[in-house]
Amino acid sequence: RDRLLKDGVCDRASVPSVSSISRILRAKFGKRDDEEEEEEGAEKKDFGDDGDKKAKHSIDGILGDKGSTVEDSSDVDSEPDLPLKRKQRRSRTTFTAEQLEELEKAFERTH
Repeated sequence: RDRLLKDGVCDRASVPSVSSISRILRAKFGKRDDEEEEEEGAEKKDFGDDGDKKAKHSIDGILGDKGSTVEDSSDVDSEPDLPLKRKQRRSRTTFTAEQLEELEKAFERTH
């Protein structure tokens, strides 16, 4: 999220949630993190020039990949708010004392 904001890909109002980013990564690469970790035990890990491990799902790889079907399916330039729009959260529901009594009675009947 920070990288998307820093690079100007999104603004604070349109930056996707971590779960949305994870969902896009899973759709693009077809693996969950725990599945990838299991495979890494059998494979040699890739390291960059600075000695740090290079992730297969780096932000550079995602943003730099022009062949992505997930990214190509949405027109981000002409409709920037549509694919990245967050769901609005509902406020917590409050009940009157009478409503709470009725809810308690209904719960007692069913349990």
